[in-house]
Amino acid sequence: MANITENPFGKHLEKPLENPFGKHLVGSTPQFDLPEPGTYSENDMVESDSAFSVIENYMIDRYGLQSIEGQSRAKIVDDYLDNRRGVAGGNTVRGLAEMDYLNDIEDDEDKLARAHAAAALYENMAGLYTGETTLGEKIRGTGDFIRQGILDPINIVGGLVGKFVGGGAIRLGTNVAKKKALQKMVEKQAAGASAKAVSQTGNKVFIKAVEEAGKATTNQVKNYSAQLLSSRGLKRLAQKGALAEIATTTSIDAVVNIGMEYLYQNGLIELGVRDDYDKFAMGIAAVGAVGIGGIQAGKIALRGESKVAAPSVSVTQPEAKDVMKELSESIRDYVNTQVPKSGTWTKKVKGGVELKDLDTDFFVDLLLGHVDDEGNVVLKGLAQIAQERGLVYISRGDGDLYSNWMADVIKQSDPKDIKTFIKAFEKSTGNKLKQAKTLTIEDFANTFALKMNASARVLNAASQGAKLNGTSVKDVQIAEMIDTALDLGFLKGDTKTVSEGLSAKLPDFIRNNQNRLIRLLVSNPSTSALNMIGWGANAGINTVSDMALMTVHAGRGTLAKAIGMEKAGEKSYKIARSLLDSNYFRVRLLLDPDMTYAAFESALTRNSKALQTLASTLPGGIDNVTRLITDGKFTPNQKLIGEKVEDGVNLIQTLSFVKAQDNFTKSQEFIFQMDKQLRLVTGKGWSEFYNWEDAAKFMSTKAYTEIETKAVNKTLENIFSKSYKSSGLVGEVAGIIEDARNIPGIGLLIPFGRFFNNTVDFGLQASGLAIAGKAAGKYSDKSYGELFTKATVSWSLASLMVQQEREDRKAGLGLYQSSIGGEVVTRQYDYPVSAFKAAARVASYWMDGEEPPSELLKQVSRDFTLQGLLRNLDRTQEDVAGIFFYMFKLDMKESWRAFGRSFGGLISQQAAAMTRFVEPVNTLAGIARGEQTRPIDRYQGSKFYHDSTRYLDNIIPVFTGKPKGETLKQAAIGEADITSTKSLGIRPIRLTDTQRVMNMLGYDTFSLNAARKIRMQAPEAANEYNGILFDIIEAKSSALMDSKAFRNEPLERQRLYWTTEILPEAKELAKSFLYLQYSGPLDTIDLQYELSNKYNIKKIDDAVKELNFDGDIGDMTRAELYVLKEYLSTVDQIQRLKIPAEVGAKQYRK
Repeated sequence: MANITENPFGKHLEKPLENPFGKHLVGSTPQFDLPEPGTYSENDMVESDSAFSVIENYMIDRYGLQSIEGQSRAKIVDDYLDNRRGVAGGNTVRGLAEMDYLNDIEDDEDKLARAHAAAALYENMAGLYTGETTLGEKIRGTGDFIRQGILDPINIVGGLVGKFVGGGAIRLGTNVAKKKALQKMVEKQAAGASAKAVSQTGNKVFIKAVEEAGKATTNQVKNYSAQLLSSRGLKRLAQKGALAEIATTTSIDAVVNIGMEYLYQNGLIELGVRDDYDKFAMGIAAVGAVGIGGIQAGKIALRGESKVAAPSVSVTQPEAKDVMKELSESIRDYVNTQVPKSGTWTKKVKGGVELKDLDTDFFVDLLLGHVDDEGNVVLKGLAQIAQERGLVYISRGDGDLYSNWMADVIKQSDPKDIKTFIKAFEKSTGNKLKQAKTLTIEDFANTFALKMNASARVLNAASQGAKLNGTSVKDVQIAEMIDTALDLGFLKGDTKTVSEGLSAKLPDFIRNNQNRLIRLLVSNPSTSALNMIGWGANAGINTVSDMALMTVHAGRGTLAKAIGMEKAGEKSYKIARSLLDSNYFRVRLLLDPDMTYAAFESALTRNSKALQTLASTLPGGIDNVTRLITDGKFTPNQKLIGEKVEDGVNLIQTLSFVKAQDNFTKSQEFIFQMDKQLRLVTGKGWSEFYNWEDAAKFMSTKAYTEIETKAVNKTLENIFSKSYKSSGLVGEVAGIIEDARNIPGIGLLIPFGRFFNNTVDFGLQASGLAIAGKAAGKYSDKSYGELFTKATVSWSLASLMVQQEREDRKAGLGLYQSSIGGEVVTRQYDYPVSAFKAAARVASYWMDGEEPPSELLKQVSRDFTLQGLLRNLDRTQEDVAGIFFYMFKLDMKESWRAFGRSFGGLISQQAAAMTRFVEPVNTLAGIARGEQTRPIDRYQGSKFYHDSTRYLDNIIPVFTGKPKGETLKQAAIGEADITSTKSLGIRPIRLTDTQRVMNMLGYDTFSLNAARKIRMQAPEAANEYNGILFDIIEAKSSALMDSKAFRNEPLERQRLYWTTEILPEAKELAKSFLYLQYSGPLDTIDLQYELSNKYNIKKIDDAVKELNFDGDIGDMTRAELYVLKEYLSTVDQIQRLKIPAEVGAKQYRK
């Protein structure tokens, strides 16, 4: 936030407005009758015809005629001031958008003059805090400045960097664990160990390192929580970390403010409103950053006020130090029972036995225990002992079996307890243990693990047999406890889907490296912003749905109690209270994001399978980690290199705010979902539950595992990252779509399959079709009430948007476009907002009794169905098929061209993915270069080069001193617009009248461009044609937009007039002007266009081959093109002349 006053002390521009147009505006430029400087305020501009005329003209130029239609003068002035105050106040979105606009109109003297007058009118206003303004004007103006400053997205950057510098960030060190494991494997391999031994060492070190990372995180969260609780207010702000955070945040904002003030003054100088830069004003702008520093200080002061519990700190962690002692006591009791015993328990061996020689059943008994015929526990096994203590088995990595975990539990016992076990064993079996004097706790634990791994089949058979034969309830419960609650890995069968099976056959380095490329592809602040918008919209819909469902349950509870159904009524009340309390808790989480994130990191230390999935998945369903492979063809050294690459990717994701956005959305959503589920099951919210004395015990139950799993699934669903892979046809198709990203090359064409699946599911739920799905056996995790309320809320939201979409359509805004304060922005990538806008736009036609245009319906279908997901793949598949088709025809030139289009496209996409993270730097380079930064035509020159370096378009010219390519021209736009705010997640669109007309009629504006075959054969000609067509059709479109009669006509008549009267004439004129403009002796563009428009690529290539010409038509001289044209026009006759006379004679005699 920069300077929040507009000339607050009544100081005006030194330069009077006798010559208001500066160096750019001379000659016949229009003059404006502006009020005397310093004598007018906001209200005066509403009342003054001359001042309002300046504003009105500027607003029409800047935002279009429809931005003022139907608006009061006060509203138009308010929108104008909102924009000017945003620009003057240093709001990055407003400032950059205005800079782009000024660059866009640099060659239009009339628009520049009107922009100058509008800027001068604002600059010469009376100071906001002088006597010329009313109290209401002071309040409105101050509010505008504060709002523009606080809502500036660049503030997030300062806050995040500041928190990192101040030590407010917490990390879970699984990456460190991987490195430790790989380094140990390198050492083991160097010592000559076998591959198996190297692998086992890696797994063991990794598991230990993960446990250490969990403990370190717990301590970090504990210290962070203690620090927040021990200091409040000024005392907390005086701490070193807080001061560093505030200073960093303020410094970053000051630098941005100075930069935005410079751009603002530069615009005024370019317009001729100011002569030189005002360094004092830049200093004031820097001082304005103190405001953001103050906001950051307020956030620091409020941290921890939500008192969100950190599970790993609040819950007393269960201990396993006495498990062997308790097992020994149970064995002693067991020998005195009358329960029949067999095997090791009764078989006497002369001379004693070795532990490793004891039979399998003995170790099974030690694990599962034993019960009598009445179901009473007579031998308490290790599994039951662990469960009673709250110890929970959670896989700590690939290959970490339950038996390994139980061995580690045993090892935590007191070393003396092994003696107690030996005595109990010898007494109960009557046999001596041969290694009684040397046996250690670790020896016993390792032997136990080996025996249990070898006994997996026996255990599985025992579990299944107990269920089938209906034996003791206790036996069944114990077996199920191991199989489900303890997640006993070796009792599970192979449940991989077909897609997973195929994916698993690919080498891991291929999957890992392609995964890294996809992660780089989304490493951009704009993607992070879009993910925030998507989560926020989804969370908002879910909150409203929860409130609607709460109302239903409250009403149902009241009715039930009224008719005497007390229990049913209380149950409904409980659900209603839980929904209300959870959503109130969500608000508290939003207000205390730092403590929420600390609590989330604390929860992750549990490291369950569900939490591992959550931690390793980015929004959109992209894997955030690579696998730790401790076996396979690659050496540990090669894998360490891969980890270094991984470090680089992680750094890039941190710098592009992918990590920050991921941490925020996950922590907010997961803790909210856990709170909701805990309230429904236990009646306790998040903090109350984890501060409960029996929390550890409950956390070891199946019920808690189900709560956690459901919360993780809900979280992944709400950040559009849930996996829908499963058995069955639907699940297999979903799996194929998700796993396609692992296929080399192809995966980059369809990298977001999981996100697509989530959008399909969201659409089913929002439309209400999921209700039918539930009736068919799907959606077992949701009630009919949840599905019904979500569908009702979604339909209500879409219905509320229909009228606005109708008005937007009539104003010429396209599908997905919205007007915010006059600025038109596209919401095409803001899912699910885009889905609701599409539904409302279609409905807006029905509202007028008209059918939606087929072109619009096709676009919606492309964007929200499998067609859109496979769009890139379809073209690549066509090109790959073309390679072989032309190869078999011995047409190697065309085959090579198809090869370049397919594999060249794949390679360029990979190259572009590796550099997308530098797009913000590319934007800054563009700002420094100014008007030379329009998007380039990638078809002119090397398309492969331009596509590969698309995110370096402005950086490369900084070093070469010349533009990277020719400016792109489009028939509906003219020269392509600059969008400097794209990296901030905001995409303004400066609509031309042609775009508005085509939007209003439902046409795709890109359809107006030269045909694809022309662009591919003669890109320069296509680009020039588009530019000429725009000049012609824009004038006609402006006349149509000025005509209320046309805009009030039915859609069918509008489209008919456009296609019969406007379009054909404009296209013919464009071609005529193109031929006239480029018909000189050295020009070739006219002939290039004529040939590529009339003939397809194959015909032209065949003709070029016949004529022995070199290169494409873009490389030929005018003379060669004339020869080619004549050849093609007479090719049939030439072919007939080639026919031998005797053949021709026979043909004609028939």
